[in-house]
Amino acid sequence: MKVLFIAPFDLTVRGGTSIRISNLAKAAARICERVFLASHTSNEELESINNLLHIRVRYIRSCFRTITTLVNDVNYQLALKLIAKLLKSELSKIKSVVDEVDVIHVHQHLFGFCLAKILQRSMDARRAPMVVDLHGLLRLQGLMGTSLKEVLVNVAWLLHEFMVFRDRSVAAFTMPSKSLGEFLKSAYGVDPDKVFEVPDAVDQEVVATAKRCEEVEKEVERLLRGSELRNAVAYVGNLSRYHGFFDLVKAIKIVKRSLREIKLLLVVPSLKQLQRFRYLLPEGTIALENVPRRLLPCILRRAALCVVPHRAGTQFDYVPSNKVYDYVLSGRPIVAYRTPAVVEVLSKYPMRVLVKPNDPQSLAEGIVKALELWEDSEPAPRFDCMPTLDDVGRSLRTLYHIISKAEVRSVNDHANKAMRSA
Repeated sequence: MKVLFIAPFDLTVRGGTSIRISNLAKAAARICERVFLASHTSNEELESINNLLHIRVRYIRSCFRTITTLVNDVNYQLALKLIAKLLKSELSKIKSVVDEVDVIHVHQHLFGFCLAKILQRSMDARRAPMVVDLHGLLRLQGLMGTSLKEVLVNVAWLLHEFMVFRDRSVAAFTMPSKSLGEFLKSAYGVDPDKVFEVPDAVDQEVVATAKRCEEVEKEVERLLRGSELRNAVAYVGNLSRYHGFFDLVKAIKIVKRSLREIKLLLVVPSLKQLQRFRYLLPEGTIALENVPRRLLPCILRRAALCVVPHRAGTQFDYVPSNKVYDYVLSGRPIVAYRTPAVVEVLSKYPMRVLVKPNDPQSLAEGIVKALELWEDSEPAPRFDCMPTLDDVGRSLRTLYHIISKAEVRSVNDHANKAMRSA
């Protein structure tokens, strides 16, 4: 089995997207003869895999990705010309391997899907089945803007999303939770046979490091640069409204009225995200960027507690952040909004406080309660209640086997129909 992953992202930035893609590629490399990865960059984890070949896809500005993707919905030939111009020689590098792959697995359904569909159409002998991995839905992110231009672009994206789910060239959809699959079937009428759960997971290397944090103490100190985390409330992830960043900032300011020594620890994919919001940050905020995931639980272990402020009424009703697993591996208390997906992930974790969603006051009260209960407790990591790459590999093996058999049946049916017509 040979698989081509298409993920035109910067995988050196340790956000939720890069974690998802890296885990899928690493798990696939365990069960497949060869894995090809078309992405903007690679990372150390992926570069160490012997049977993985990285094909660089140059960075393309957001406006050009948007235009090309939406054009592809109405005119394939024009979209092909745009992609050929944007990617130049890189498109030919991807095309040079596409005819030998058995599956095309594309992350998300935007520009990557557009590129995957064009590649699928270009295949000479046959078309490899396409799988689309969903780490969330545009419909669940509250994309409506304030200006007419933003509203029109968002409406176009939502129409594109609808068309992808009705596209017959897609053999299957993968997603990290059963509940997102149920939403897909009910909201878009997707065939249940096309929906597969492939969980988010933790690499065994991360688990191994979390078990022996003392062995990486020097690396942790270098990343912290002397910052003291004893009274820190930690948050890992992106800074946006639906991620709950603004709720968290308000909650910390409420807590600091009575517990002035409390400070906020932000571990973000890039410190550039903080530029727009630096005036909002509470005094004493500590910010770290691009922390290797294997070290993250060891850093979080030094904090007072961790917070999951992801808002209800968004995709986090259906998909928990994959970084919640790092919280569990840290063994620190966890305060979270009571969304269905987070409740499910934390159901077996004893040091949890779940509060009323979308309410900074409740979040602040939850932080105070967690500090009262467990502030001086020793870290108690849980290594037994999270999916691993082996679980992801088993899910992918089942999926690839099913869609490959379906593709063979489809080719045979087409050939038999042609013979009967002749």
